[in-house]
Amino acid sequence: MAAVSEAFARISGLSEPAARVLLALLSGYPLAAVYQLAILKKSPRVQHLYFILTGFALAYFCVGLTVLHVLVDVFLIYLFIFLLGPSKYTAAITWSICMSHLTYGYLKIYLDNEIHSPISWTMTYCVLTLKLIGLTMDLLDGQKRIESQSQDQREYSFQRIPSLLEILGFSLHSGTVLVGPILSFKRYRDFTEGTLFDQDKHGRNCILPGLKRMCIGIAYATVFTVLGSKVPVTYLTTDDFAIQPFWYKLCYIAVWGRINLTRYISVWLLTEGACMITGITYNGLDKKGGIKWDGLANVFPFSLETSYSLQAVIQFFNRSVNGWVARHVFKRLKFLGSKELSQLVTLVFISWWHGLWIGYLINFTFELPAVLAERKLQSFGKRLLGCSLSEVSLPLKVPLVTMAVFLRSVILHYPLACFMLLKWSDCYKFMSSVYFYGHVTCLIWLILWYSGVFGRKEKSATKRE
Repeated sequence: MAAVSEAFARISGLSEPAARVLLALLSGYPLAAVYQLAILKKSPRVQHLYFILTGFALAYFCVGLTVLHVLVDVFLIYLFIFLLGPSKYTAAITWSICMSHLTYGYLKIYLDNEIHSPISWTMTYCVLTLKLIGLTMDLLDGQKRIESQSQDQREYSFQRIPSLLEILGFSLHSGTVLVGPILSFKRYRDFTEGTLFDQDKHGRNCILPGLKRMCIGIAYATVFTVLGSKVPVTYLTTDDFAIQPFWYKLCYIAVWGRINLTRYISVWLLTEGACMITGITYNGLDKKGGIKWDGLANVFPFSLETSYSLQAVIQFFNRSVNGWVARHVFKRLKFLGSKELSQLVTLVFISWWHGLWIGYLINFTFELPAVLAERKLQSFGKRLLGCSLSEVSLPLKVPLVTMAVFLRSVILHYPLACFMLLKWSDCYKFMSSVYFYGHVTCLIWLILWYSGVFGRKEKSATKRE
């Protein structure tokens, strides 16, 4: 298999570890086909075994024997569930074990200065972290009376304590074991027990949507493979970039960021397509009575490409992680008494979950002032125009939308550069070369707004809202 991945790396231009991950993701499609043809209507036990074997094989192919980090904690968490049952202690212990183990892996990478390290076991373990924490918290929520549960808890919680085989199948599920999306245990159990949807009626309807998703993912991967090397992130820290005029830097950042985002979008689409083919992404019916297979969608490409606001990017990008964090972190921080503080703590957690590099922290914490400033700008624009941007006349809408898309790009890709540069020295060199425009722009706008220069007339309305 090493020879295959090395040959694929030469053809694709990817590094050998990255080529292995891409091959593993593409292998999800024949595995999904086998599941559809031979496993779908088998007993839950057979399905668990299939996902355990195939998921372990994919993880082993990518990270070798270090996949044992995953197995150790799966057994450990099951032991605590078995001993303590669905309790707050079980959930707290799961949080402690998973985040401590993940932090150990990140700390080793950080201390070894492996800034662009080969694929490591933390890739699969960070997905497992959210899975296992979500499992124990959803199990705890399932013990509440229905009338005391929130809408999210009613959708994701469950009561029956899972078996070891169920937890192993859920943790090593071949469609989500490598890079997500984040699968909830309730969806996995309903799927393997045949209660998620009518398998006799809709069992094969998911194949075509899954193949379409695969084709779109391959298209995004092709764009990144062809163009990614032409706009490297390392150029942002060079002296040549630093001496360019400011307008050139902004245009480069807008183009560079857009191309580099295709890397993440392609991976998510490829994993989602394989999951679709098995049917686990079933998400009910739309308004016209058609079946929706977007239950594990991590990105909505068309909505993302046609959006012109930061809030829309958050809504349509990395959806499974954002949804998990909203349910299990943000909404459980009400006791802080401040929405903004809850958002800040949540963003710090997301940064920690990604890694210990300062670039992650800069990227995610920048979201709070950026989105807040955008909301105030939209409010000011609506008052100035007398309507929202989507409602203005076409001759005025074209230049306004063009400007909004450009502004969204340069603001969004400003922290993205730090996300990819990671080290403080590189992040600082980049941000200083562009005069910290992201932070400065948001800070100035918010100061002007809250000082009443633009927001005075809406003060009472804002209070009511």
